[in-house]
Amino acid sequence: GLPNRQSFETQLEENVALARRRGQTLAVLSVDIDDFRPINDSLGHTTGDRLLVAIAGRLESVLDDGQLLARLGGDEFVVLVPAVTNQEQVVALAESILDALTQLYVVDDHRLQVSGSVGIAASDRSMNAAGDLINQANQAMFRAKQRGRNTWEWHAGDMTPEITERVTLRRELEEAVLREE
Repeated sequence: GLPNRQSFETQLEENVALARRRGQTLAVLSVDIDDFRPINDSLGHTTGDRLLVAIAGRLESVLDDGQLLARLGGDEFVVLVPAVTNQEQVVALAESILDALTQLYVVDDHRLQVSGSVGIAASDRSMNAAGDLINQANQAMFRAKQRGRNTWEWHAGDMTPEITERVTLRRELEEAVLREE
């Protein structure tokens, strides 16, 4: 029931043009479900599909009016935040997404726990194509996966020192919890 890649890209292009005219910033969050493939492989695609529907519902529940959720394919989702007031607003959304994803799912009598990796990219005046935002968000999402998953990463060119400090603190806290410190 979500928009697909083509629909999302069309709406993103319209929003990028509008943001340029208004001098606003918008953000794209690339959300990938960590280790989803083993669920499909072990429990079947029907269970996997039902889990994706539940995940979509969770993602929609944390969005504000005007924010757009789409499914790009497989276990890959994307969120458009059309009017960003500050970076903390986007970081709070990424953390809400991660928190929502990690809550227990019950699908076909299976108790399932998943997490996600989120990549964030924000528009700037030099951006030529809306597709750049998707690519930058995907690059940041892959960095989040490399860092250990169940976290978010801001596209490097867009981060302020405060956001960099918050990313570092979150990673250090997660590592401390794993080491029972």
